[in-house]
Amino acid sequence: MARKLTKKLIDSLQPDPDRRAVVVWDVEPRGFGIAVSRGGVKSFVVNYRGAGGRECRYTIGRFGEMTVDNARKEAKQVKAAVGRGEDPLALRRARRQKTDKPPTVADLAARFMEDHASGRKASTGRLYRICWDLHIVPALGSKRIVDVSWADFSALHRKMRDTPAMANRMLVTASKAWALAARWGWYPRDAVNPARGHDRFREQQRGQACGPAQLAEIGAALRAESGSISGSAFLFALLTGARPGEVLAMRWEHLDGRLWRLPDAKTGGRSVYLGEPAAKLLAGLPRLDSFVFPGATRGRALASMRSLWDRIAARADLPASMRLYDATRHTFTSTALELGIPLERVKVLVGHAPDRDVTSRYSHLRPEVLLADSDRVAGHLWAALQLEFPESSTA
Repeated sequence: MARKLTKKLIDSLQPDPDRRAVVVWDVEPRGFGIAVSRGGVKSFVVNYRGAGGRECRYTIGRFGEMTVDNARKEAKQVKAAVGRGEDPLALRRARRQKTDKPPTVADLAARFMEDHASGRKASTGRLYRICWDLHIVPALGSKRIVDVSWADFSALHRKMRDTPAMANRMLVTASKAWALAARWGWYPRDAVNPARGHDRFREQQRGQACGPAQLAEIGAALRAESGSISGSAFLFALLTGARPGEVLAMRWEHLDGRLWRLPDAKTGGRSVYLGEPAAKLLAGLPRLDSFVFPGATRGRALASMRSLWDRIAARADLPASMRLYDATRHTFTSTALELGIPLERVKVLVGHAPDRDVTSRYSHLRPEVLLADSDRVAGHLWAALQLEFPESSTA
């Protein structure tokens, strides 16, 4: 059923991990709507009948980058063009392909970002953008796709040897792009993918966990942040092992007792089992907004814990290589394993993808067991921090 699209309505829409996209249609013009991808990307679209009655979907732009009113106006222009016998999607593709000459790597980058990256999570999209804009396009952008060789990517990969992780991500991005190019008819299906078959650089293992002494120092540093929203968010991330980004986007409506139900996490929808210290921390927070950890502007979540982490790291004299992610998520995971909690249950607690083995995937997943595990880990961390529960968080 069609609904009048408004900013409030679109803000409330959530992705469905079981569907490629959830679409809500506007009442007018017919065929105009908002599509929410599995990754949470919200894009304005308009459907129309193309040649032979084939249904076509034209993406207008992303919500946030354009308003509902502007998108609605453009949708009307698309519908008017269809009424004149034009095919807007075909025209866009023709412009993109530059039919007067074969597509270049720069053309492939643009289509990859629009057709592939737009349906992925924002963090994945940012990584793709870095690979294209900083590495692939500057080196190969003017080349025709069919002229790029295995040697070209081998040379680019070697050039990036000082950043081995990014060099390897560049190859992964390019490999996917050339596979898509073959699917789109821009590259021969029987030709060798030039980004495949390269020896990857060995990447330095990332991640470190805080020991008891470091946790005590972090606790002392947090006492100077007592009552701050960012301090509470950091504590909650540590006590649950949740990803910092998931914590910042947390909403009160997703809480169900001692379960925090994430509609769309990195590995899909999941539940976070709250240990007693984490649940008690939430109970002491005021409900100032729909977000558990609101930002300065009403209706927006706290944007980052970066400034807080810089202060904590300085006060606690932590290693320069230690990240906020290490001090929270990795510390929770390491503590759980040190306490003897089986790896498969730890994976569930922190939201890692389960193993493919059916037996290991579905064993020992009773909620009461996982809640007891969370109690042990969060209780151990809280004791190490040597903190008292705050009465409330106000700033």
